[in-house]
Amino acid sequence: MKQFEHILSPVVVNGKVLPNRLGMSRSIPTFTVGVEDEKPMESVLTFVDNMAASGAAIVPLPAVIWPHPNSRPMQMPPRPFEMDDEDGTEKKPKADDGLPTAKTHNEGVDLSIRNNRIFYARMASAVHSYGALCSMGISDAEPRGWDINDVPLEVLEDLPERFARVAVDYAALGVDVLNVHMSYGGTLLCRSLSPRNRRRDRFGGNTPEERARLTLEVFRRVKAVCPGCILQVQISGEEPEGGYTLEDLCEYAKLWDGLVDIYQIRGATDAAAHPSGVNSERGKPVTLAYASRLKELGLRALIGPVGGYGQPDLIEQAIADGKCDLVFMSRGFIAEPNYVEKLMAGRGSDIIPCLLCNKCHVRPGDPDFGCSVNPQLAISMNPNFRTHIRPVVHPKKVAVIGGGPAGMTAAITAAERGHQVTLYEKSGALGGQLLHAEHVDFKWPLLDYLAYLKRQIVDRGVTVRYHTEATPEMLATEGYDAILY
Repeated sequence: MKQFEHILSPVVVNGKVLPNRLGMSRSIPTFTVGVEDEKPMESVLTFVDNMAASGAAIVPLPAVIWPHPNSRPMQMPPRPFEMDDEDGTEKKPKADDGLPTAKTHNEGVDLSIRNNRIFYARMASAVHSYGALCSMGISDAEPRGWDINDVPLEVLEDLPERFARVAVDYAALGVDVLNVHMSYGGTLLCRSLSPRNRRRDRFGGNTPEERARLTLEVFRRVKAVCPGCILQVQISGEEPEGGYTLEDLCEYAKLWDGLVDIYQIRGATDAAAHPSGVNSERGKPVTLAYASRLKELGLRALIGPVGGYGQPDLIEQAIADGKCDLVFMSRGFIAEPNYVEKLMAGRGSDIIPCLLCNKCHVRPGDPDFGCSVNPQLAISMNPNFRTHIRPVVHPKKVAVIGGGPAGMTAAITAAERGHQVTLYEKSGALGGQLLHAEHVDFKWPLLDYLAYLKRQIVDRGVTVRYHTEATPEMLATEGYDAILY
């Protein structure tokens, strides 16, 4: 029996094959189109290609602008300001850093431009080349800036046809999965489901059947015009106090049965879908209970929770226990660019653990953008900096000074490339500042990462010399070709 046989088992959805049970949730870096040239950045294609290469069965493409005549103005949030070290005042990031800024870039791409359509077709083709399916969010068709109780009736009546037009347009580009954003109370469709929906026309009501009317009309129309596409609903398992409950969601799911192909189940709030060590426990993602409850209904759709999944043993057990059919994640693929490849090789312990630091969710160009454990993420998003690591032709004898996370990573990387590596640590333990995480319970992601680094040191054959303070004189006698410190 394979170690991860449930994760790696394919499944057919509406005639399309998912090569495994790992989908990627939408997490395309924001601000990916220039106002002046209205052209998406090539780095976005790189990002999408990398995510497909990591083994995700479903890969999302970036947001698209669908201007709605009834949209209300929405203020674009500015980039965070940096603090001036000299006088403590705020200052704007440099304009010449070669990265997108709030001043020069908006989120979303205008698909009315022919070259942008070609660009999206290229991204879809890149995803398909890895055997994965690509998804896009058709909720971009909604008007912005409205509360469900205030939006004109004629706007809601037009939504099914508008969603259908967007779906047809995406399908023509090669999109396989049409995602409907209905989480965190952020769209009109999800707000229509809430008890806070106080409309007195046919899109309001006091019962789940009445409140589900708008979504039913949208789903039916989309499936009618794109019967070969997968309809995926991204929805919160419940809403905060005053919103719909998990049992309400179960009633909605029964009404949608046969229309929705995949449920991507999220937390009640955005924070719950992007958990950290502070608001979550290892092995206990909050959305698994939601998914398990929906599974009990015997729906024809696949159920996939999202938020805090990245540990392969947890995912395998959840699917094996019948609590879900697949799992969605984003940070796990960002942290580990070879996720599925390592699973297929039975090397689950070699998967780089995500720290749940959420640095990958800030905008490119912000000081904290990137991945704490995968520096290639930030490199791939910077159009002014590219690096290509060439295979080692002549292995060298390398010394690394210091057994903290930086030293351990340097030693592992050098050893992976084929060098002979010795790591010097003056204390009796590896870990450096990470060792302090043992004393704080919510630092468990750091402890997971430290355990991973220690395993890699052993597996990569790095020689460790404990209780040894490396001096220039001592190192000179060892004949090292390179010394990293």
